[in-house]
Amino acid sequence: MTTRTSAGYGRRVLMRRAGAATASVALFALAGMHAAWCAGSSWPLPDRGALADAVIGSAEMPAPAAWFAISGVLAAAGALVPGWPVRWPLAHRLGTGTVVAVPAGRAPWAWLVAPG
Repeated sequence: MTTRTSAGYGRRVLMRRAGAATASVALFALAGMHAAWCAGSSWPLPDRGALADAVIGSAEMPAPAAWFAISGVLAAAGALVPGWPVRWPLAHRLGTGTVVAVPAGRAPWAWLVAPG
């Protein structure tokens, strides 16, 4: 006797993996963009003043350390979304909690890195 599995189960798993991969790629792209901004790029805007106004609503750019910190959090999120590290679930939970807590706690100290 053969057992049948739900026909939709395989599709759901595939869609979940595709969604995680897409989110991971997007987060890594955002991390790269923040690192490029730290290195002096103003892409996609014509100059750094316009970039600062569009991104943080200030006339001045934050310190490079702030851009690298944001880039690091985004890169960590890009690694954690698909489930890395697989063999250390506690590390995955701690990393996920940190990635959620850092941007959520940004508001109280945002004026330190983005004056204006």
